[in-house]
Amino acid sequence: MNFRSRHYVVQDNTLLYGLVGYQNTKFEAEGFWNGTSVGTDDDTFGGLRLGAGIEYMTEANTSFRLQYHYTAYSDKTYNYPGYTEKWDGHDSTIELGLAYNF
Repeated sequence: MNFRSRHYVVQDNTLLYGLVGYQNTKFEAEGFWNGTSVGTDDDTFGGLRLGAGIEYMTEANTSFRLQYHYTAYSDKTYNYPGYTEKWDGHDSTIELGLAYNF
């Protein structure tokens, strides 16, 4: 779920906007010790997603977008035989797109 807020018009055909949302993603992991698998796990993590973008209208119905997103997922500690691993997940994404408005 993402919410987009358009805040500032730079020119008649250029728009800056902010993004706020919640991201829910399933991750799968496998732990190895000395080349041997010691366990697998999968979890679904959620977190706050923030971003910003710029949109440039090329024609009445067509525009190009450039967006950046940062997501900070919840943390988790995994306990495998012989060791413990803490997962502190986050990701960054840059997107370039072409939009056609009907």
